[in-house]
Amino acid sequence: MQTRRSVSANPDAPYHRTRLFLALTGLMVAVAHPAVADDVINLGTVTGSASAPATPQMFATPAPVNVEQTPAEQTRNIQLFNPDASQAQVNITAGALDALPPTASYTQALATLPNVVVQTGSDSMTGDNVYINGLPKTLINFTVDDMPLNDNDSYGFYTNEFVPPALLSGIQYYSSAASAAIPGQAAFAGSVQAYTRDPGPDMFVEPLLGAGSFGKHNVGMLFNSGLMGSNTGAPTALWLYQNNVHMDGYFQNTPATQYQTLAKSVTQIGPATLTLFYSRNDETFSYYDGCTAAGLALYGNSCNLLGSNPYLTSGAPNTQYTGYNYNQYIDSTMYAKLDIPLAPGAHITNQIYRYDGNGFGASATTYTQHLLQPVGGYGSVSPSANNVLLDHAYNVTQRWGDTLKLLLSDRANTLEAGVWYNHNDSTHDNRYYNDATIGYVGSNYTEYVTTDTTEPYVNYTHHFSPALDVVVGAKYLYMTRSFDNVVAQAAGQPYSFDTNFSILLPSAGINYKLSRDWSVYANYTRNANPPAYNQFYTSTFNPNLAPEEADTWEAGTRWKISNWSSTLDAFRLNFSNYILSSTISNGGSGTLTELANAGSAVNEGISWQNNWLIDDHWSMYANLGWLHAHFDTLNQPFPYAPDYTASAGAIYQDQAWTGRIGAIRVDNAYYSVGGYPNNTLLALPANTTVNASLSYRLKHAPMGDSFGFKDATLSLLVNNLTNTSYVTAYYNSTTMQMNQPRNYYVTLDARF
Repeated sequence: MQTRRSVSANPDAPYHRTRLFLALTGLMVAVAHPAVADDVINLGTVTGSASAPATPQMFATPAPVNVEQTPAEQTRNIQLFNPDASQAQVNITAGALDALPPTASYTQALATLPNVVVQTGSDSMTGDNVYINGLPKTLINFTVDDMPLNDNDSYGFYTNEFVPPALLSGIQYYSSAASAAIPGQAAFAGSVQAYTRDPGPDMFVEPLLGAGSFGKHNVGMLFNSGLMGSNTGAPTALWLYQNNVHMDGYFQNTPATQYQTLAKSVTQIGPATLTLFYSRNDETFSYYDGCTAAGLALYGNSCNLLGSNPYLTSGAPNTQYTGYNYNQYIDSTMYAKLDIPLAPGAHITNQIYRYDGNGFGASATTYTQHLLQPVGGYGSVSPSANNVLLDHAYNVTQRWGDTLKLLLSDRANTLEAGVWYNHNDSTHDNRYYNDATIGYVGSNYTEYVTTDTTEPYVNYTHHFSPALDVVVGAKYLYMTRSFDNVVAQAAGQPYSFDTNFSILLPSAGINYKLSRDWSVYANYTRNANPPAYNQFYTSTFNPNLAPEEADTWEAGTRWKISNWSSTLDAFRLNFSNYILSSTISNGGSGTLTELANAGSAVNEGISWQNNWLIDDHWSMYANLGWLHAHFDTLNQPFPYAPDYTASAGAIYQDQAWTGRIGAIRVDNAYYSVGGYPNNTLLALPANTTVNASLSYRLKHAPMGDSFGFKDATLSLLVNNLTNTSYVTAYYNSTTMQMNQPRNYYVTLDARF
């Protein structure tokens, strides 16, 4: 399970114009220039004239989707391939996201992709761990609406905090190091760019109801305003979303609640488009600490190590008591994005964003702790007899930034240039309380971390001919970080550090069309990550610690033959200076431990993806990935790096029914217990899981006119249809975490 239990631990397309934007623009143009002859755009009941098509883009974003409808191409495919890209690039469709329950993280949609493992602990609503090409999510760049999401302290990404899958128009997925034109960091394993749905042209209210296995249920509402102020100088549309989710937990004593509120508005101001977005997430969930092999045999999938009694039968405190072990997190994300067309082939976009997070993780211990005490002084504190010290870990983050982009394009050239700036302030305070008196007894660390990142970039495409595009680009990464630990200061240890890092990261690519339906491509990208803030935790701070760097090469081909479309990609990533804990001499007879750029690694493989549109009702997909991910320095495989993955599925559609079934195969892999280089690798057995869903849409529901129905959809989703059981993680050599048994979820969405 993904948690923020220990804040000191490392957690594992530029702008686009939607059809609504074009329609709103058309209304303005039609009023001011009624004689202009332009393309006609029809979106529901809103019809208007639009100016020339949007400027060609080097990196395609998912097709515009509003909250009222999903285009047929999106629902008939779970993946679409960009034939013009100079690197592996896949659009995960809105249809694939629609197949997920409203309680899941959208990262579940990545699970069918080659060489991707999506590992879930208690439940996806409390977070997924994503591994691409054997690399964890701290090495994957996540964005939403072009806004970087990775934490700037540790590059962690908490998948459950941001946007539910039903509100996404699609995901642009890069399976290898992304281009210079994508802002953000941690892109060694690629980039996952999610885009939110736009408001629709008609007003509606949609209650959201769902219930399923393990006491899970949700109650929510989606409101779409439709087009407002069409005769004003600022026509606007917006949607509001609220959803409350609860689950009892498929293992005992692992309940979770989540409250999500989101809003998005689009306003046309003359030729410019202003988009406002807000998201708030409030969640509480308990920890699942695994199950011993003996316990699993006795209790099955309801087994865990957490207890509901604060005392053991011996009378000693039970640190696994559920009242001691839980997590709370409240976060909000917002942005304002202004898109201004300057002239034909020229656009400028500016996006200002802010993120606020307030986290709290609770646990307990019976061990003596060395703390900075509130009365002053640094010393040992022990719990009272038959009591515990309550461990409360706080993580408060404030992050704001700005991304400025300029796009210039003509028949032969496309130039995108811009700069991304991010400021991040974090406070980490691990506090202890006496269970007997509920009094604060001190902190074992209190850290203040400030990080500033500036990343200018340029990306240029030359269209040598209709068949040949060449892309070159670079971004310059500059980061400064300051770190202060007042507890370390009281303990007489090094406590204050200031560092800065800078590096130039080039990229280059080529796309050549052998025919209208067959293209080949190749790409090179250099990527880097400055060390995470917890580089200061080892016994000796290494002032020479440099960013991790890697070179990625990839080449592939895409083709379309009749109703079959496919892409085949080969990649190789070379890490030259992976950060590892190293033992060095202290100049005398002893040794010290420090972090150093001491590791080299190779991640290489092949991915093959396929779609078939069989007829008007049936479509199929099949994906296969082969992977070799290996630490050369340690002579070890990467955790969660199976030799191969495979997935296949089918989709059936008619006017009322939509059915999906898909199987995912993950080969043997390893789980790492402990840190490098003295970690232990335990086997994760191969497994195959099958998921299915069936939906019935009542376009004109019975008695709909009497009750005011515009639309209604009833859906059944079944996960792990074959009830396969397998180990997903270990906590030690005997304590295992198991996957969910077969489970279902039923939803009813009725639109008024």
